[in-house]
Amino acid sequence: MLNASSFWSRRDVSRRGVAPSFGARRVHAAAVGVAALALVLSACGGLGGDAAEGGSAAGDEATAAEVSSAGVVEIEVGAHYDDIRATYPDFPEQSAGTSEGANTVITYADREYVFDSDGVVVEVRPPGGGSGESSETTEASAADDGSGKATKKSGETELVTYRPYLDDGSLAPGFEVRDELQFPWICSDSPEGFLTCGQEHTGMAVEYCSTDGEYVWCPDYQGSGEPNFVRALYGSSQPASGSRRPDSGPLPVYVDLSNGQRCRFGLVPGNLNPSADHFYSCDDYERLWAENGEGVFTTDGTWTSLKASVGSTPLQPVQVVRAVFFE
Repeated sequence: MLNASSFWSRRDVSRRGVAPSFGARRVHAAAVGVAALALVLSACGGLGGDAAEGGSAAGDEATAAEVSSAGVVEIEVGAHYDDIRATYPDFPEQSAGTSEGANTVITYADREYVFDSDGVVVEVRPPGGGSGESSETTEASAADDGSGKATKKSGETELVTYRPYLDDGSLAPGFEVRDELQFPWICSDSPEGFLTCGQEHTGMAVEYCSTDGEYVWCPDYQGSGEPNFVRALYGSSQPASGSRRPDSGPLPVYVDLSNGQRCRFGLVPGNLNPSADHFYSCDDYERLWAENGEGVFTTDGTWTSLKASVGSTPLQPVQVVRAVFFE
């Protein structure tokens, strides 16, 4: 788990996408001195600041604490965690929250506050009351190996969060693995707290990877159904870089569309469309697109996106039946 001084920083929030709500970061410091290998990748922090010093700040915090204890709480959608903690010092830390897909839910003063990956309140609801839609959150019992999953519904779209990596960076038991051990892979940090890895001297880049310093595990998009993984030798780490990120919106590992296609997030070269960028690669050489300044997905109820081949128009709306996140 992350503590309250390590996440939801206001720094560079426009590039974060959806970060994992909890869980250890998957960056291993081993292999120092291993020769760096070239990976062709396109170039792509603390919860609330300290309370102001001085007598007036102390008085403000005392007043806020009195208001809080009286049960008078005014926290609205759009508020940032930093500001909430400044007003209500007894507001729980992030580590006290629970994961709901890409979001974190914190209960305080008879309300549940749903925070997105940037620490902004996106929903306020009564405890256990749900979002007011037909959606409900059903969290499966976590397996002893730590790879439990949580699911919820957004309209007709299933949002699933897996915890596939153990604290040492290795893959949790229970997932299918395909070995590709001929050449070492090199990796770099990604904004979501995982690794971006790929083979030497290629344009391949796979997001949401992990390493224990000996092997690299990355999502394997040759399979279907539950997440599969490819295992490779770990070569070395490079400075932080990776795939482009959309300007806003969630960033699942992959999504399944209503027509059966699976689309993964990651580096996809080439773009002939001046009004949109593609961020997800689907089967049959098609892509999921974000129009300029927009996110890849609409998430109000059932998720949708825009799909087309590179350079083709118009972009066609498609329905997302399943979005998969890692934490």
